[in-house]
Amino acid sequence: MKTIIAVTIFGILMNAFAQESKKQGCNHKAMKRFDSTKYLKMSPIYETHTEKASFPIICRVIETKQQPSEGTVDITTYGYYQYNGKMHYSEGQCTVTVQSMEGGQFSGECKITNDTLMPNPANYKDVVFTVYTSVIDTDYENYAILYRCLD
Repeated sequence: MKTIIAVTIFGILMNAFAQESKKQGCNHKAMKRFDSTKYLKMSPIYETHTEKASFPIICRVIETKQQPSEGTVDITTYGYYQYNGKMHYSEGQCTVTVQSMEGGQFSGECKITNDTLMPNPANYKDVVFTVYTSVIDTDYENYAILYRCLD
């Protein structure tokens, strides 16, 4: 299980810090009076730095798109990371329900859709994992502090 803390400044810059969660769970208190409608308008978010991650992120874009007819939010993540001194590109897709986002604490089922480290899609096409997110703080315009835990 991995834990990631992210800081977003102006919806353009996001720094993430990852560490082993030591099976303590993926529960982190979200901010009070969280407004998911305002939060979803911050897309895209640009992540440019990570620490303590298995694969350091060089640049990653996180986009959210609400699907009102289905009551879900599609979260698409794509960008570059470094592994064994080489640059790789990856894409991923998560889906969460709009209702689950209302408290600022939500989780989504995610999958890898493309990864140059594993050019054969058969290596990752059936891999599904859960990403837990807590919005610790945001002003909905300039920054958001996220706690993310991968399970």
